[in-house]
Amino acid sequence: LIERGTAPGAKNMMGGRIYTHSLERLVPDFRDRAPLERKVTKERISIGAGNEMTTIEYSYEDGQPNEESYVVLRAKFDKWLAEEAEKKGALLVSNVQVTDLITEGEG
Repeated sequence: LIERGTAPGAKNMMGGRIYTHSLERLVPDFRDRAPLERKVTKERISIGAGNEMTTIEYSYEDGQPNEESYVVLRAKFDKWLAEEAEKKGALLVSNVQVTDLITEGEG
C-alpha cells in the first residue's frame, strides 16, 4: 500500500459510502469491527436546472436499514482498512507521492 499522507486516511477530510458486496469477501466480519457510522436507509437523487429542482426519494421496505451500504468517515475507515491489510501481510509505505505508473506489456 502506498500512502501520500503520514498515515492512511490522513489526507481524507470527508466521508463516503461503502458498499458491502466486495468488502464482505475480504473481511467477512467487517460489520462487527469496522468504524461504520450508519447504515443507509434512504436514497435521494436531485436534478437541478436554473432555479428548479426535482428530487426522487427511495426508502427501503418498512424503513429498515439497507445491509448493502454504510456511511463512513474516510479518515477512520481508511486507517482501519490499512491495518487489516497489514495483518494479512501487506506492506504499508507512508509519505510517498506517486507521480507516474510504469507498466510492462499489455494492460
